[in-house]
Amino acid sequence: MTDSAGPCLNLAERCRRTRALGPGLRYVLWVQGCPFDCPGCLADLWRARRRNRLIAVESLARDILDTPEVEGLTLSGGEPMLQARACRRLIEQVRARRPDFTLVLYTGFTLEELQRSGHGERLALLDQVDVLIDGRYQAEHNDNRGLRGSSNQRVHLLTDAYRQSGTAYFTDPARRVELHPRPEDLLMVGIPPLGLDPALREILPR
Repeated sequence: MTDSAGPCLNLAERCRRTRALGPGLRYVLWVQGCPFDCPGCLADLWRARRRNRLIAVESLARDILDTPEVEGLTLSGGEPMLQARACRRLIEQVRARRPDFTLVLYTGFTLEELQRSGHGERLALLDQVDVLIDGRYQAEHNDNRGLRGSSNQRVHLLTDAYRQSGTAYFTDPARRVELHPRPEDLLMVGIPPLGLDPALREILPR
């Protein structure tokens, strides 16, 4: 998507500082729109393929670079691969100033589907990813562990950025969420553990 300010991302939500969705302190963007219809989806409201909040890539890159101490970006949704071009431009602009900045990306596509697709923009974004968490959410395989929604989803360490930690960092720990107060509501960040109070899950489920 573009406007007068250049390429834009259509966002559902963002969190500037969290430790709940990847290694270290991270900036998180959830994009709007998803082609999949996974029963029990953790972010059901963000599946609709509609215009939500358009923010220029240049503005997002500047905000990320101005946010203290974050070591990387986590992209989720929705489905980031639907906005691959803008996502790629964003990480490239950030890395022009911070070459060591890492990218963790959640996608409902499998790695093999992306590789076979021949879709140039999606493959170009894939080339920028350090950690890929792939596959559709399957509620029956929700094992209540780690930074995946369900155990069928795989963790691919595509660069050496987090090779030392290994995939166990993403698959094994107990889940935790953060609640970020805002003037109008609370933003829940993280993969909700099973048994979380249903009232909390309704705040803004991830």
